[in-house]
Amino acid sequence: MARGVQGVQAQPPHLENRVVGDLEVMRRQHPGVTLGDADPVAGGTKGGYGPDVVVVAVGREHVADVQLLAQRKQHLGFVGGVHEDRLPRLGTANDEHVVHERPDHHLGDLHPVVFVVERHGREYAPVQFAPTDAQEQLRRRVRTLLAEVSPPAEVRRLMEGDLGYDLDVWLRMAADHDLHALGRVDQSVVLQEMGRVLLCAPYLATVTAAPWLPGDLQAAVAGGLCIATVAVAEASGRWDAASVEAVAVRSPDGRWRLEGEKSYVVDGCAADVLVVAARPADGADVALFLVEAGAPGLDRKGLATVDMTRRQAVVRLSATPARLLEGSVGRVVDLCAAALAAEQVGGAERALEMALDHARRRVQFGRPIGSFQAVKHLCAEMLLELELARGAAFHAATCEEHELPAAAAVAKARCSEAYVRVATDSLHVHGGLGFTWDHDAHLYFRRARSSWQLFGDPRHHREQLAQHLRL
Repeated sequence: MARGVQGVQAQPPHLENRVVGDLEVMRRQHPGVTLGDADPVAGGTKGGYGPDVVVVAVGREHVADVQLLAQRKQHLGFVGGVHEDRLPRLGTANDEHVVHERPDHHLGDLHPVVFVVERHGREYAPVQFAPTDAQEQLRRRVRTLLAEVSPPAEVRRLMEGDLGYDLDVWLRMAADHDLHALGRVDQSVVLQEMGRVLLCAPYLATVTAAPWLPGDLQAAVAGGLCIATVAVAEASGRWDAASVEAVAVRSPDGRWRLEGEKSYVVDGCAADVLVVAARPADGADVALFLVEAGAPGLDRKGLATVDMTRRQAVVRLSATPARLLEGSVGRVVDLCAAALAAEQVGGAERALEMALDHARRRVQFGRPIGSFQAVKHLCAEMLLELELARGAAFHAATCEEHELPAAAAVAKARCSEAYVRVATDSLHVHGGLGFTWDHDAHLYFRRARSSWQLFGDPRHHREQLAQHLRL
């Protein structure tokens, strides 16, 4: 690498081979960043070693010489800054590996610009900041399906029925659309769409329990032949290992039996298998156990909740046979929280759409109520809440495995608050109409309030985040 020149001139005469600190700027191209006419730089988009990115100060009159296209879906390297004395601050190992889409500050006659510089051997991985084309295609396909099988009238029929879901639709989702065997990112897309229509189906419960099941049961889940759920919380309503009181006793022949009671088990009455958190009697850490629906000593009873579109149950275990599974309670709750956050985004999005549609159509004092400043502000704040939640949920769905505890905690806290705020304000925009039984606005409010508590409320997840960050 080039060395020997420290700092940057306020108005550099040329942009080629400009030395920034001890890194040489090169007029070359990386996907997402273009510096004039250049050839692409190989590597970097799929991890490994690749070019770095630095923010360097350039005189305003030279900014026009640089054509900058920074797409958020690219993750290129470390980002530097500019000190008040107009000298560059090079990135450190702790700096975020993200490309700035646009300059974020102005210092005198200087203008921060992103440059691609020659490789220096740092390893990094790509970060995705927006759904891919394939994911958007999946979203459209699922939205079309759900518009057909889960209109509002069907939601109301199923929420008042005994089973709580349509078995034919469940099998169709698996056989025709392969929705039960998706990865975490694609699942989040599907869950958003299901949240939009308040789908009555055990999808959330099954896909969050599936990763902990043995291979044969995972195959059954993928084919729509097995419904699964997780059972972690108990009477305390807390979703952490420290609150688990159910006991697992191991007999001399090596078999496990569970004793205890679980609450708020999503689709607990419909599940064919349950992933149960229990504390081994020998004092070992809380573990996960597989319990089959027909096991002796297993008793399930439906739980009356404010949200009639999602069934929950109380599960009692009395010397119930179980099989030990791999995994931890913390990991289970993280995946459940991230998945529910995606669903909450979809519900909030639909609640906002209903509010906007009503604000356009409802006329008062000779004009649509959406033209009044108070309603405009309310809708704008709802949109802000939604977009903040969308970003948090997307990060939780796409982050690396080691980032999931923090990302899931942030997403669940943010999305819970956003959904409740948007659903509540949607009721306010609708006025008295929104509180009537025949209107759907109250169904989204009910789902929002129920989801606030499910898998941990915002306070719980902020506590988990503080513990994870050792604050």
